[in-house]
Amino acid sequence: MAQISTARSSMGALMGSVTTAASAVTGVFKVVEDSMSIANNFVSRHAEQQRFANQGDLAMFKREYKDQLAMRDAQRRKSLAEFRNADPLNDELYSDAEKFVEEIYGEKSPT
Repeated sequence: MAQISTARSSMGALMGSVTTAASAVTGVFKVVEDSMSIANNFVSRHAEQQRFANQGDLAMFKREYKDQLAMRDAQRRKSLAEFRNADPLNDELYSDAEKFVEEIYGEKSPT
């Protein structure tokens, strides 16, 4: 009888150990799950911040590019006006050259 009692005690202790191990494994999985959730939230938050920043950067890029393009065109037209107004011969030669270019490309360039 003592052997049966010892066997039962051993089985009880073994089952307790299995239960403890299972609880430990479950705890590890819970920690991993929580860690993944934290990492996912971190990445999602930073992705949203990056989208927001990119939207602002793109808006500023468009504005700056349009300004630079307008300034280049204004400088080109100013230079052209100065060239043509500096001397009547410059104006005449430019008009002739402009007609020649129109013949090549089939359209008048906007001034």
